[in-house]
Amino acid sequence: MDCWSRVSHFIEKGLVAVACIILAGTTLSLSAEALVRTFFSRTWGLMEELPSLFMPYLVFLLLGVALKRNLHVSVDLLPSFLKGRAKAVLDAIIYLATGVGSCLLFYGAMLGVKGFYQMGFRTTTEIAFPIWIFYLSLVVGYGLLVFFAAEMFVKSILSLAIDLRLSRSQKENG
Repeated sequence: MDCWSRVSHFIEKGLVAVACIILAGTTLSLSAEALVRTFFSRTWGLMEELPSLFMPYLVFLLLGVALKRNLHVSVDLLPSFLKGRAKAVLDAIIYLATGVGSCLLFYGAMLGVKGFYQMGFRTTTEIAFPIWIFYLSLVVGYGLLVFFAAEMFVKSILSLAIDLRLSRSQKENG
């Protein structure tokens, strides 16, 4: 599990770095477009369109990171009433459900990318890109979400197992 945690941490840092690069690139792209349009009366539509094409990568690459850092939208009513093992069981169920749901979305995204690839659809930008490249962000994002959900599920199960083992040893010693 220690090796898995190190790999996960490395992937998490890499994803945040890629997201920062995408965000910086889109900001620079829009800023450069505005400056060139203002000072040179010239416009490149691609500079305005690329940020919207790369936003799915920004969002979907960070799904798993948001899950791992507990930054996703959640309802904290039930967890606030639960303590100890009950909360650990609920966490395990949530991570398992997230992983299963992500697997289904991953499969659907794969079918979508395959369909767009086979149909040969292209963007309507100045430079026509294959549209499947941008839908690939869903495949990568949901795949990473499955990875992080599996990690969190295993951690919650291990935490629960350690808690059970400690309680048994305390009962035997006490």
